[in-house]
Amino acid sequence: MTLKAFSLTHVVYDDENPLEKLLALITLAPIFIVVSYVTLLASKRQIHIAGMFLGQLVNEALNFALKTTIKEPRPLGCGH
Repeated sequence: MTLKAFSLTHVVYDDENPLEKLLALITLAPIFIVVSYVTLLASKRQIHIAGMFLGQLVNEALNFALKTTIKEPRPLGCGH
C-alpha cells in the first residue's frame, strides 16, 4: 500500500484503491462548499445564501471546538 497526498492538502489516500481517492475528495467537501458560497455571495448577494454560509462557518467552528476539546486518539492503522 502506497499512500499518496493531494498536493495542496494533508489528505492522504491509498493510490491503488479508487474508492479511497473518492473518499479523500469527499473529505474536502467543506472547502468546496465554502468556495461555492463565496462565489454565490459575490454574484447573487442574497440574504439566504449569506445565512447558509454563516451556518456552514458555525458548523466548522463547532466541529473544530469539539475536536480540540475531546482529543480522541486516531484509530490504529490510519497511517498517522
